[in-house]
Amino acid sequence: MNKPVCNLIEQDGNIFNLMGIVGRTLRQNDLPEQAEEMSKRILGGEAESYDKAIQILMEYVEIV
Repeated sequence: MNKPVCNLIEQDGNIFNLMGIVGRTLRQNDLPEQAEEMSKRILGGEAESYDKAIQILMEYVEIV
């Protein structure tokens, strides 16, 4: 599966901000289920660190 491109360079690095940008990118690319899954994974405790949360984001989008 091709991941949508998401520009996170020079964005506010707050994880909630980044999740919002990634979620919006996924929804704009007709992937609302993935946006919800990504949020649940991060907020549900799978991301025990900031780095792990970024890794999860990278599973869903191509960060540029």
